[in-house]
Amino acid sequence: MAYENNHYVPQFILRQFGDYLNVYNVKDCSLHSGMLTSNIFSERKIYPADLEKAIGYNLESPFAKLFHEKLMSGKCGEKIILSRKEIMLMKRFFLLETIRVSSMLEITKQEKTISEIYSPLFPSFKEKIISGETASDRWHRNIKVVVESEDLSHLSEHPLCTLELLKWGYIFNSGYFAIWDCSESGVDFLISDIGMTSEVEPSKLTDGYEHTKIDELRKIIKRELNSYKKDVYNSILSAQNLFHENFYMFPLSKNRMIVTVNPFFRLYDRKEKLIKPVGVWSTKITDKRLFEKNESPKVTVIMGKPVYKETDEFRYTIQRVKAEDAEYINMLMLDRIDTYMGYSKWDKIETSVKRYIDFYNEINMKPPVNYGPLTEKGN
Repeated sequence: MAYENNHYVPQFILRQFGDYLNVYNVKDCSLHSGMLTSNIFSERKIYPADLEKAIGYNLESPFAKLFHEKLMSGKCGEKIILSRKEIMLMKRFFLLETIRVSSMLEITKQEKTISEIYSPLFPSFKEKIISGETASDRWHRNIKVVVESEDLSHLSEHPLCTLELLKWGYIFNSGYFAIWDCSESGVDFLISDIGMTSEVEPSKLTDGYEHTKIDELRKIIKRELNSYKKDVYNSILSAQNLFHENFYMFPLSKNRMIVTVNPFFRLYDRKEKLIKPVGVWSTKITDKRLFEKNESPKVTVIMGKPVYKETDEFRYTIQRVKAEDAEYINMLMLDRIDTYMGYSKWDKIETSVKRYIDFYNEINMKPPVNYGPLTEKGN
């Protein structure tokens, strides 16, 4: 029946990997070749029918239109023009893709307790307590709030908003989008069942935080004399309280993905005219060009307050991803799979998988996921 087979990765995205996908089950090391998109990255009745309808009507349908008309258009080096309204739609959709995956149900069981850590960051927010609410209820509650909220900056105004959802909304609002394309690299992106993957900076974890970005920002703020720029740096530093990662990745196809970039990387952008960190690069991505910020319109300020319009236009360059970086991006995704990993052609991801295995062999550690059987079956 309609609305009973719930796709947590939409079919319009899965189809961009081909008419048929190969799917590897990381739990039992089985490979299923030539799978129809209608039968994968979905589960039966994981959302109530009314919620599934709302997801489709309020978010999937308008995003699918933007997806086909703009996000999948253009070649490497070309620009895509997006309005402020379209960017907000993207933020809502990718937040939905982060929390709607079935693996998030298990995380939701822990999030309610973990989210109390974030309470001091939102002192005026009071979460509605629902007696007898189960983890599944809370998961559906979070999805419902995203679906019904048109602006992530006003999530807290929804009567059902939770602390953990407020945290995720803040992350998506503080970061900026980039478009990465590997079509000229000879490497394909793969797709996972967790909706998104991130990269944390390879630095020592202290007090729950990676400190490369934080320490550098503190140094810059200490020596900055211009009050306006100091406010900008403080804003970027404040974002690190919740946006720990360098970036979040959302594959749109086997060749293209949308990336939500930590605002720290604004420091490297020539257009921003901020202090560029010397000798500091917190990511293992080698091509700094991938982190260039969009070209934004000049904001009108009236009585000291910026005036934003839904029609404001932003220009995004489709950034070309080299083979080395495409393989590393795949390695990040390979590291964080719940159950299923999908791909189009084995020869387009083979080097990524083998590089992943070699990496863990070199550091003499057991990898989180065993892809040894896949190297035998993938051919």
